[in-house]
Amino acid sequence: MSSGKKRQWYNAEVEYRRVVALDPKNCTANISPAIAVFSKLKTGEAFEIDRSLLTVGPNDPGVNLPAGEMRVQRNLYAKAEPYLSECENLKPESVSPLHALMARAYAAMDRIPSAIAEYRAGLSTDDDGSIHFQLGRVYQ
Repeated sequence: MSSGKKRQWYNAEVEYRRVVALDPKNCTANISPAIAVFSKLKTGEAFEIDRSLLTVGPNDPGVNLPAGEMRVQRNLYAKAEPYLSECENLKPESVSPLHALMARAYAAMDRIPSAIAEYRAGLSTDDDGSIHFQLGRVYQ
């Protein structure tokens, strides 16, 4: 990661933490530092932030999506599934990543038909070809 990108993530994290200080129980405000920290590959710290948010907003899809993603990144696929399943009412821009995460978890758990269905559900928003690529890999 370039030093410019690192500085941007650092600045974003600082600003997000200021917002959290103003409204500690706001899940939306609180998830932003977790995402910033996670983006800097500090998965342990991000995991702890998100775990605390799950106690405040256990049904919030904006909290459950990162919780599921962090578990997928840690290869905890079965533990990711319940969090990802709570993400029905996501913003449209987050639906494709959700399908890709669900598909990745299903494929890792050898639930190939479910993985294929999830990858197919995300194809319409596959801007970079990554979902098509992953779908091809599952078919192999």
